[in-house]
Amino acid sequence: MELGGAGVTPVEVDLQNFQTEVLEKSQAMPVLAEFYAEGAEPSDAMRALLDAVLGAYAGKLQWARIDVQRNPQIVQQLGVRGLPTVKIIHEGQLAGNLEGPQTESSVREVLDPLFLSPLEQIQGHLGAMIEAGDFDGAIGTLKQMIQQEPNNPSLFVELADLLVLAGDLAEAESILNGLAKDAAGRSKAEQRLLVAKKAEALPEPSTLQTKVEDAETKENRMAARLDLAYALAAQRDVESALNVLLENIREDRAWRDEESRQVMVGMFELFEKGHPIPSTYRRKLFTLMH
Repeated sequence: MELGGAGVTPVEVDLQNFQTEVLEKSQAMPVLAEFYAEGAEPSDAMRALLDAVLGAYAGKLQWARIDVQRNPQIVQQLGVRGLPTVKIIHEGQLAGNLEGPQTESSVREVLDPLFLSPLEQIQGHLGAMIEAGDFDGAIGTLKQMIQQEPNNPSLFVELADLLVLAGDLAEAESILNGLAKDAAGRSKAEQRLLVAKKAEALPEPSTLQTKVEDAETKENRMAARLDLAYALAAQRDVESALNVLLENIREDRAWRDEESRQVMVGMFELFEKGHPIPSTYRRKLFTLMH
């Protein structure tokens, strides 16, 4: 079986190259040391698991394979007590340990803290709290992190974004005003704040939809659609908001100096980098504009 097909090629390590391939290499990147025995079923299972998982870490770590039968000194040195065993060495020190059968998630739980920022490590936890409506819990968690890393602007940006979702627009704006203009993620938080401010005094989307349908003039209909788009985006239904804005552009793309197009482009900032929806709607917008 060929290993490393997903982008990480393992290096066979013995006593002769342990210093260079593990200890010295770990100064530049984490080294995942897999201890195995030829023909042992637990070792084969671990090998297959790592081959599937480690592609996501290509270029970020070294995968070292150490035959326990041929390298008893290394086994003793690193305290290997059974198979399968994986040791993570970083900067010459033990940074993680996996013993016994593992899953993809258990391997990632050990590896991710080595590569992710503190904010990235808790994004899933924050997302779960937000989905459950526990904004106070999410905000409290972020504020605790800020106490530990008071000079990390990404934490303040995330906090401002959360405060907007929780409805505390004044504090969110105050935080954003204190950040550098080029702070990573600031444009997304600013756009969410803008949308929230626009929607603050608006009725529910269902009421605005009725207003669109009952409008007797183009001006009233276009204005009602614009309000509807802001109301939908404020409720995190951004794709529906984009579709409403497309309706305005179809009817009159030049309306109010192309305001619908400008609002639409701004709402693209509400998506994470690489999300497919902005690309899809940029193509739709291009088709309508040309």
